[in-house]
Amino acid sequence: MGRHRSTNGSVVVNAGDTVSGIAYAHGLGWREFYRLNRQVIGSNPHLIFPGLRLAVPRSGGH
Repeated sequence: MGRHRSTNGSVVVNAGDTVSGIAYAHGLGWREFYRLNRQVIGSNPHLIFPGLRLAVPRSGGH
């Protein structure tokens, strides 16, 4: 698994990535990360595809 390409507050999904894995890498819970990206991901948080661009908060914290 490679590192995520991160651009302007977003990441591009790589083959083998999961919502929870990307969320954890950015210090988020999977539910919070999914909520931020529900419109892009769709109704199934377990189904993401390489090349999708997902939003991540620019800085950690609550």
